[in-house]
Amino acid sequence: MRKIELTRGLAKYDVREPFPVGDLELYVGLPMISGEFRLVGFMNKTKIGEFTLARDHNIIYIPRKSLSAGVFSCYVSHYVNGTEVHRYNVENLIITDLNDNLSAMPEIELINSKLTELTDKAEKLEKQLTELMASFDKRAEQIDELLKATADTRADLLKIFKWAYKVESEVPFLDGGTETEFYEKFGIKGDNDNEQ
Repeated sequence: MRKIELTRGLAKYDVREPFPVGDLELYVGLPMISGEFRLVGFMNKTKIGEFTLARDHNIIYIPRKSLSAGVFSCYVSHYVNGTEVHRYNVENLIITDLNDNLSAMPEIELINSKLTELTDKAEKLEKQLTELMASFDKRAEQIDELLKATADTRADLLKIFKWAYKVESEVPFLDGGTETEFYEKFGIKGDNDNEQ
């Protein structure tokens, strides 16, 4: 039996975790005010019953055949002299069907558990993304360092070749030629005149 205490806000069930469902037996805790109370139940927005509640008999039974997978919703109306004076909204139950066995869980708890699960996943993904971005930043720094070292090495090698060309051009018995021809002997191509 599940218990519902009527409050001015959203009335909630006494259990906050999934529970098995055969015939749904509900005890409705009525406020200490005069009048008549009626519970109206819906399964997937289709009305499945209207039950009159009394102080000495405020337990209702909703047969298993009226329930299915989906959303069970209900409200309790308070009537005085045949006029509805207040409607107590009750949180929805999410009913699941696994191999013809029904179980129910208050919708708010289901949403909260899903929200917690999604928040945990989001935090893990954010951490992984931060680590990945840090890894990319580190790799980019390493690539920049390698490019700079390569450029520095090329500049140093060109200086050495310029010095070697100068030495060769000053020695009379060595084969002369232009600076470009000298570089081509060593497989160096490109804009050598602009290098220092």
